[in-house]
Amino acid sequence: MRNTIFTVIFVLLTTSVFAQNKKVGYYNGDSLLRLMPGYEACLDSTRMYHDSMRVELERMEKDKTIRQREMDSLQGKVSPLITKLQAEQLRQVKDNIEQYKRLSSAEIQTLDSLRKAPFEQRLLDAKNAAAKKNNCTAAYDKKAINFNATPIENIYLDLNAEVAEELKLK
Repeated sequence: MRNTIFTVIFVLLTTSVFAQNKKVGYYNGDSLLRLMPGYEACLDSTRMYHDSMRVELERMEKDKTIRQREMDSLQGKVSPLITKLQAEQLRQVKDNIEQYKRLSSAEIQTLDSLRKAPFEQRLLDAKNAAAKKNNCTAAYDKKAINFNATPIENIYLDLNAEVAEELKLK
């Protein structure tokens, strides 16, 4: 019984001492990325590519609508063989549209990731350097932290200025 009480007291004391020495840094990743030279151009480039793919998809949809109307207007006026061929062509157009949607979405995500990767790596390196300089045990993007989740106060440290300094933004 005594050992159990002693163990509980020891754990409580060591945990509170550890919690007092623990610092977690946070930063606003989105705003810091947007301050980095070239990042907005990277986003604009991806947006322009996305817009060009959207225009192509709209062209394909318009072509499908025209073919559908043409097929509907000729219904009963042409032979069943022609109707069957038109239906097959329309099905192929629909399949092409669905395939284009899937491939273009995957391509845009991949392209976006590849273009952002160097900026995100610079941010990660700067975040790690700022955390180390401020003796933080960890550093997280602000959107990943629930500040109300812990009863321990004064463990969070704002690293925005230090990360920006590491990135040479100011």
